Amino acid sequence: MKVICLILAALAASALPLAAQQPVPLPDWAEAQIAETAQRFEAWRGKDPAVVFPIVADVHSARPAIAEPPDFSDSKMHILFVCRAAEKFKADFIADLGDIGLDTPATADPSNAEARLQANVQLYGHAPVPVLFAMGNHDHGRTAYRVTNKMYGARFNGETQKKCPTVVTGPDGDYGYFDVPGKGCRVFFLNSSDGAYYGFSLPQLHFLADALRLPADGCAVVLQHMCVNAIGRLTSYPDRAEHGDVYAKILEDFAAGASGSLGAFAWDFSRNRNARLIASISGDSHFDRQTRTNGVTYVITQGYGGISPKECSERCIVTPFSRARTMLIDVAAIKPGKGEFRMFRIGAGGAARDRSFAFPPSKQPDGWNR
Repeated sequence: MKVICLILAALAASALPLAAQQPVPLPDWAEAQIAETAQRFEAWRGKDPAVVFPIVADVHSARPAIAEPPDFSDSKMHILFVCRAAEKFKADFIADLGDIGLDTPATADPSNAEARLQANVQLYGHAPVPVLFAMGNHDHGRTAYRVTNKMYGARFNGETQKKCPTVVTGPDGDYGYFDVPGKGCRVFFLNSSDGAYYGFSLPQLHFLADALRLPADGCAVVLQHMCVNAIGRLTSYPDRAEHGDVYAKILEDFAAGASGSLGAFAWDFSRNRNARLIASISGDSHFDRQTRTNGVTYVITQGYGGISPKECSERCIVTPFSRARTMLIDVAAIKPGKGEFRMFRIGAGGAARDRSFAFPPSKQPDGWNR
């Protein structure tokens, strides 16, 4: 087995300093799945500039501590695979789309909840690139241990900012954006449970609209836990995103280079010159699906959570897999100059779960960074 230099703690709640830990070997099957997908990716990328980021979603691991020796059937240990993929694919950042496992009986005790949070910090401790965290609806914990937006922002995106000060966040750190260096791409990471179980606060949407005033020829990607489009709904759930209509209208008007408003909230993207929206990418639903609505591409990645078949519509794709010998990680890759966006599947489903999308190509090869 090859070794990835990511540091683990035997007990996350009382972790030793990172420098005192030992490297952890990855299973051969994990290295093989990453290498197989990387081969497809490299054949597609060629020599073209690309924005690249692996995505992990809905880990839902309630086990507080990190087992010794490591137990790779525990889904949170697959964070190590994401970090290895970021290294192998020469990624620009990692996207974690939330629901790490904080509202289960196993994390009801405050000490266990704290241990689970610290385990995430430990696992991402040696990520080779910045990690952008989008808070999930299950990430607020339980009554005995409430995880506030500010606590989540400080623990995760705050750690990213220490290593990458160019990451910009809102006041609580639970949402923000990252300009990928030299590639003309602004990546938003939002909190889709900001002030409601599902939904966005108006201050967060003001932040989004203001920051979508991009320089000429720039492109934007929006990451969040929940998909506001109807494709993300489970069959027994109603339309439930507070201010989801505002969110969708902002993205639609940005894609169209138009101005718009809902209620007293207004925005204007008419001065954006060839600014392009790549996609709104989310997890939460526990299935794969995508659609294009009013100029906006919505993409859902299945992630690690389970789902009852009765909750899925006909167009949902669910790929069963064993966490003990398979991962489910999508690697997003964008060529702004050519208007190409692909998602490459590592693990469950393999090449059959790769997806391709198109958007308007840039007029300048390096966006606003020329």
